[in-house]
Amino acid sequence: MERSEKDQIIEQTGKLFLRYGVKSVSMDDIARDLGISKKTLYQYIDDKEELVHLCISSFLDGHALICQACLHGSENPIKRMLDLSQTVAITLNDINPSLLYDLQKYYSKSWKLFADFRHETIYSQIKENLTQGKIEGWYRDEINEEVIAHLYIGLMDLISNSEIFPGSQFRYRDLVTEFMIYHLNGVVSLKGKEYLIEHNEILNSLKQ
Repeated sequence: MERSEKDQIIEQTGKLFLRYGVKSVSMDDIARDLGISKKTLYQYIDDKEELVHLCISSFLDGHALICQACLHGSENPIKRMLDLSQTVAITLNDINPSLLYDLQKYYSKSWKLFADFRHETIYSQIKENLTQGKIEGWYRDEINEEVIAHLYIGLMDLISNSEIFPGSQFRYRDLVTEFMIYHLNGVVSLKGKEYLIEHNEILNSLKQ
């Protein structure tokens, strides 16, 4: 089905926000990039705040599908988490570090979408992965998957805090990679640890 003009506006503008951040991109910039007048742009969008919200919502919808595919696609729960980390790292590699800062400071409604996505969608996916890993013997029997899933989300919130990890000093991709390595080493069983050692090249590739 052919996409509507509004969908095209959201898709193209989303790319601008990911590349340059939100604050530095004006409605004039968006109209110019789209090759339309600002008057035409406002026929589809009320204001920039609405456009930011629509772009972030669209991005997260797509990201949810990607995460779901990663966490159900490989041979075991550890590999699924590694696939997830690699996919997230690639996705975030080209994102301007100022994006998250801009959302936190200027667009609280859109930032809440990120928070809700983590605390609902990602939480349930991680908890499911932990449960399956325990059943299959890849993760330690004694871990509390509900607690660990909450800790996982808490650490995601932490590495997104621009005051603790300013974008000028830290690549978000590097933070995600170190976080995943930290997480897996904390939950794997002996069997899982052996798998990580045998597939150390995957961990190393995440750091590139």
